[in-house]
Amino acid sequence: MVRFPELPNVKSPEARLERFLNTIAKKPDWDVIAGRGVFENVPRTIGYHKVAGYPLYVTVSIDDARVWQAWREAMLWPLLIGIAGALGLFAMTCIASRFAESESKARRALEDEQLIREQMEEERHAIEEALYQAQKMEAVARLTAGVAHDFNNILMIVRGSAEALRRRATEPARSGRLIDAIVAGAERGQTLTRQLLAFSRPSAAHAATIHLQDQAADMKRLMVQSTRTDIDVEVEMARDLGPVRIDRNVFEVALINLAVNARDAMPAGGRLILSARNVAADDASLPLIGEAVAITIRDTGSGIAPDHLGKVFEPFFTTKGHGKGRGLGLSQVYGFARNAGGAVTIESTLGRGTSITLWLPRVETAVQASVEPGDPAAKADRPCHAVLLVEDNPGVAASVMGMFKGLGYAADWVADAERAAAALASNSYELVLCDVVMPGQSGFDLAEGLARSRPDLPVILMTGYSEMLEQAAPAGIEVLWKPFSEAALGDAIARAFDRIRTGQRVAPEPVATDNVIRFPGI
Repeated sequence: MVRFPELPNVKSPEARLERFLNTIAKKPDWDVIAGRGVFENVPRTIGYHKVAGYPLYVTVSIDDARVWQAWREAMLWPLLIGIAGALGLFAMTCIASRFAESESKARRALEDEQLIREQMEEERHAIEEALYQAQKMEAVARLTAGVAHDFNNILMIVRGSAEALRRRATEPARSGRLIDAIVAGAERGQTLTRQLLAFSRPSAAHAATIHLQDQAADMKRLMVQSTRTDIDVEVEMARDLGPVRIDRNVFEVALINLAVNARDAMPAGGRLILSARNVAADDASLPLIGEAVAITIRDTGSGIAPDHLGKVFEPFFTTKGHGKGRGLGLSQVYGFARNAGGAVTIESTLGRGTSITLWLPRVETAVQASVEPGDPAAKADRPCHAVLLVEDNPGVAASVMGMFKGLGYAADWVADAERAAAALASNSYELVLCDVVMPGQSGFDLAEGLARSRPDLPVILMTGYSEMLEQAAPAGIEVLWKPFSEAALGDAIARAFDRIRTGQRVAPEPVATDNVIRFPGI
């Protein structure tokens, strides 16, 4: 048996027992009080020693107080050391816990930072993708504008030649049908180029400030006419919609294109829902700056695959079968929204449908565009026998010269602004018809110079670029859209002379008639 602590100050019990036994043996005359205990056999069993010659068993014990005192004295320093160790261990545990907590916080901060970096990286990729998409669309728009402009020149030649054939036809009844077919084809091509130009270039020539809720019935009618009877068309429009400034005709074409796409996506029928609401400037979903009106067209059709969503607004991209679409519907919608200063977004889920939202900026007031009274086809009061045509394309020039001849005007042709200046210096021309885009000096620069040097000389510009309207409006210049007809040219000449005669120069709001862009009040 091992005892801790030891009892150094207590004498051995065996030594005390030995002295006690010796004392009894030497003095046998001691009086001994004998007694019998209840557990008499216990000492026999557990007793340490038996007194020789006597029925006596002796056990030895130590005083409890002395034992406790010895233990306390022996345990004091170990106890103090143990307490100090425990306190040290507790302190170390606290410090370790602090370090662990700090490390945990640092780890969480690192994880949060990593998450933020990943989110920022995703956002950066999204922004880069959006920028790439915007740059791609801008490049496509520039290419489209160039193609449309060249195509307009070709159509100008076709249409002018067809009208020349009509004037020279020896059998009008027979050849008239063929010429009408040529003109109709040119007009269809003209519609196509206008859609391409609407995608590529902004134009405010036809814009007016309107309240969409006033057009709800017409919008529903257009969409119903563009779909089938197995498609339910619904219009949900807020009553307090803010006014927007848009080209109503182009907007209607956009609605028709959206309705046709929805119809083709629902061969077994479904629902087509048009809704409109105001959007606050701080709305997180708004892709514009400032307040806007959101027009959402939602269908329950087959949806669009995710890998096609980024391409649907590109010209000539289509998911329909061969011969079922030209791929210009959604590009026209994109061009309309862009030209209106807004944006367009698309969401789609395969098997559940597609939702396309037009975001149009709100304007302060709703002032309708004014329209010049009178017959736009009125002829000039005074005859014109000297006209200067400035056009760098020989084919277009030949067609326009034929139109001048059909109208009874004598015309000269030069290919650029430099030759035009020389011709004007040596001849008394009464009207100038000039192309806008030419080598060297542009037609607009030539018109501005003539407005300063010859304010009594009418100038008409012809172009396929819509952005020239913003430059022509303040100068009060008549603009003809290519391709134009002989009648449209005659109307433009009449109005140009009326403008010079009345001395009116500036118009606040351009208005379109046929191929002619007029600025009322000029």
